[in-house]
Amino acid sequence: MAGPGIPPEACTRLFEAARSAESAWNRQPWRFVLGRQADPTYETLLGALADDNRVKAATAVALVLATVRTTDEAGERMRGTEYELGLAWAA
Repeated sequence: MAGPGIPPEACTRLFEAARSAESAWNRQPWRFVLGRQADPTYETLLGALADDNRVKAATAVALVLATVRTTDEAGERMRGTEYELGLAWAA
């Protein structure tokens, strides 16, 4: 779902491009959370920001949280996942 002024198709295309990004061992360790203005997810994401950033972000019609998994099922460190998140975000 998109925020006001952002067509839902545009968000779909953006996240589809991220999903299709290169990933070591095809593991896609990233997840994205989209919050659109006036919904609880937006308010949660906005509230998690530092004060200075919150002031700047408060006028955004949508906020995105990009996260990455850093350990595997056995609790072992997965190397390079931060770079994989960067590739997905850049896509």
